[in-house]
Amino acid sequence: MSERITDDATDLPPPAPAKAAPPAPPGWEGILDPGERILWQGKPVRGIDGDDFNPMRSAMGVLMTGFAIFWLTKLNTMPDMKDGAPIKAFMSLFGLFFVAMGINTAGGYMIGNALKRARTHYTLTDRRAFIASSTLWGKKSLKSYAIGPKTPLEYDGAEPGTILFARETRQSSKGRHYTVTAGFRRIADSRAVYRKIRDVQTGEMTR
Repeated sequence: MSERITDDATDLPPPAPAKAAPPAPPGWEGILDPGERILWQGKPVRGIDGDDFNPMRSAMGVLMTGFAIFWLTKLNTMPDMKDGAPIKAFMSLFGLFFVAMGINTAGGYMIGNALKRARTHYTLTDRRAFIASSTLWGKKSLKSYAIGPKTPLEYDGAEPGTILFARETRQSSKGRHYTVTAGFRRIADSRAVYRKIRDVQTGEMTR
């Protein structure tokens, strides 16, 4: 007796259930896409970065500070005017304001940048790069940048190193447009992180 062959689909085993994507790590719920994996997390190395130094800006700051100190010195050597104490006090505050502005322009901005990096954290997934930051007043920001084959990378090869992967055009309060870069700045083991980003670009991390 010959064996009967049937095409009835009910004779086939049921398909295996689809594998559920692992849950997002704590704190990342609703931020990561389903199946998106974190590959690396870190933060900038603490300290002042010499690359922040702007010679023209610092020179202007030195001149501003010198002029403000000269202003205060001359003001203090002037004879007191009758009923002129309030005016002299106001002019002194005016001079102190420019001393502070000058110091910040001369080199204080480098300290400000270092403090900003101290409140910055980086995350790399198999799809995106995240930059999280916060201000002294507690305002938090989280920006993500897609990493793909056409993402332009700039790596300085230093240790600690900086890897740039985006450029943004912004507008100042005066209506002028300027360009800023985004990336992982002054990170330890930068070469290994750069290799991970390249693997994301080529799809190695999603295989």
